[in-house]
Order: sequence, then C-alpha cells, then structure tokens
Amino acid sequence: IKITADDMASGKIKNLNDRARDLRGSFTKLAAAGAGVVGMLGLFTKEALDQEIGVQLLDNALQKINMSYEAQEEHLEATFASIQKLTNFGDDEQRDVLQRLITATGDYELALQALPLVLDVAAKRSQDTSSIVDALGRAFNGQIGGLTRYAISVGEGADAMEILDSITR
Repeated sequence: IKITADDMASGKIKNLNDRARDLRGSFTKLAAAGAGVVGMLGLFTKEALDQEIGVQLLDNALQKINMSYEAQEEHLEATFASIQKLTNFGDDEQRDVLQRLITATGDYELALQALPLVLDVAAKRSQDTSSIVDALGRAFNGQIGGLTRYAISVGEGADAMEILDSITR
C-alpha cells in the first residue's frame, strides 16, 4: 500500500513540476515580449524627440530671416515628402540640411532650391550632407575651392544661381 501511495504521489509531483516549468517558460516569453514593447516605445519616443528638435532648429533658422516653421509647415512637409519618395533621405535629415542651408545663405528660397541638389550630391558621392552644406555655404560666400572636392567646377565671382547651376551639370 505504501508503494502505491508513493507512486501516486510521485506522479502528481512530477505533473506539478512539469506545469511549473511550462509556466516559467510562458512567463519568460511574456517578459521578453514586454521588454521588446518597452524598447519600441523608447525608440518611438526618441524619434519623436529628434523630430521635435529638428523642427525647432529649423524654426530658429527661419525666424532669423523673419519667417516661421508654422507659416511654412505645409509647404515644407510636402516638399520633404516628395523628396523622400525620390531619395533615401528622410524628413529629419532634410530638415537638418535645410536649416543649415538657411543659416549659411540667409535666403529661404535659395536654401529650398539647394536642398535637393545637396541631397543628390551626397547620394552620388556617398558623402555626408554636413560637409557638402559647409562647402556650399562657403561657396555662396565667395570661397569656391571646397566645391572641387565634390567635382563641382565654379568660376571665380559666381553668384548663388551660377553655383546651383554648376551642381546640376
């Protein structure tokens, strides 16, 4: 009788251990999924903050030339969306490039015309946009030498439109 009771008890204990092991595996999977969700929320939050910072920097540049992001938002976002369809450059990078171009030129329309050209040169030459914007900004201020690094030939004394035209050649 004692052997039968031990056999019955050991079977129940084994069954209980198996269930506990299954639950432990389920809890581990649930915890991993929860960590993944928290990680994704953190990533989305970071992206939203980065976008907000980019908008603020662009707005600051626009305010220096008596404009505002709010007044230009619809046009700018439509421009960014259309350029993004044609390139690998997202709206955050485009905002950064445009902000830097506005700062370098002090001219909204000129900066907007130069934006797709800068992105095109960056893509074709596998260069970062920052160095191209810096070279272009210096060229707009009469220092054209930096453009030769990007195989852009500009004559001495070229105005902004001639510089932009030379980029498209």
